[in-house]
Amino acid sequence: MESTIKIIAISILFSLLQVAGFSQGNPKITKALELSKSGQFDQALVAISQADLGNSAQNFYLYGYILKECYKRNELGTFESELRNKARMNLTKSIELDSKNEVTANAKFAISYLSSTWYNDALSATIIMDSSTVNIPEELFKNAQSTHQGTKDELLNMEEEFLSKLAEGHYRLWITNTENIFHLNECVRIYTLLVSKFPGTCSAHLNLAIISYNQGIFVIRSAGSSTNIEDLFTIQDRSIQKFKEALPFAEKSFQDCKPQESNYKVLLYINKALGNEEEVKRIQSEMKKRFQ
Repeated sequence: MESTIKIIAISILFSLLQVAGFSQGNPKITKALELSKSGQFDQALVAISQADLGNSAQNFYLYGYILKECYKRNELGTFESELRNKARMNLTKSIELDSKNEVTANAKFAISYLSSTWYNDALSATIIMDSSTVNIPEELFKNAQSTHQGTKDELLNMEEEFLSKLAEGHYRLWITNTENIFHLNECVRIYTLLVSKFPGTCSAHLNLAIISYNQGIFVIRSAGSSTNIEDLFTIQDRSIQKFKEALPFAEKSFQDCKPQESNYKVLLYINKALGNEEEVKRIQSEMKKRFQ
């Protein structure tokens, strides 16, 4: 797929030679174009960076295209890429100046590629983020949103996937340090947003159930050998409250999509924690029929 994109993009670049208004009289721009035709984009960038682009849509498109190619070769996967930012700026400028609609389609094609890289980076950033970089995934996703050239439905699908991955990232950080409730609150906030904005999201209710259940478990684990009887009763009450909060989320997860074994297991554990013996037997029986 990537090789096909390169072939299309280069053929688009070559077509600029025949576009009216292209500044072939400007030696620096002509040199940049010739270097680009031979794949020497780093050298082409040096040449065009020294040129006066005037108010030519074609010149700004060429500059943006070269910047995009240099980004692909030198900074792909770099979250804070100046080459990518400058490529978008110049491609956008070429569209603004394109009164004859000569380069707009090609510029949007190039911007669409940049949008996909911001989106991929946003997903990657959710995996490696820590407490000091929690803002980076959303910043990258905002760039993907603002440059998206596809349909509204595609954009919504992207948002649903991104939010799911972002919530997973915060959950991972919370589990490694359960005293840090910031990540817990962010995780709950994002899953709640998913439930509200994307009612058919299969995993959101299930994950909210798991979060509340785990909170109950962590409360129980906070008790030690020196914990007095009054504190033990308090701990028990707090843990039961969390298990109760988890139950409706677990039950709702059966309504969103076809339930998997994980849905049954979460519901089973919650009912065990609440001492609902009859419900536990019912769930175990149904699991045996469906998954054994």
